[in-house]
Amino acid sequence: MPESGSGVSSLVLHPLGDGFDLNEYLNTIHREYLQRAMEEAGGVKTKAAQLLGIKNYQTLDAQLKRLNVNGKWKS
Repeated sequence: MPESGSGVSSLVLHPLGDGFDLNEYLNTIHREYLQRAMEEAGGVKTKAAQLLGIKNYQTLDAQLKRLNVNGKWKS
């Protein structure tokens, strides 16, 4: 995670209240990493799973479907 000057991750500095939804915020971060891994892996789910430290591509595939992450990679 990127570090700010104070040593606290900028991800945890998101304002709370006013409709903040922790689960949706975490899902947004999850989607970004899934998308990035799939792009870096050239659409190969086994390789993307390895990049993310996920033990198998089936788990990755389930997460892609659950979070509606789509791209130009192979199904």
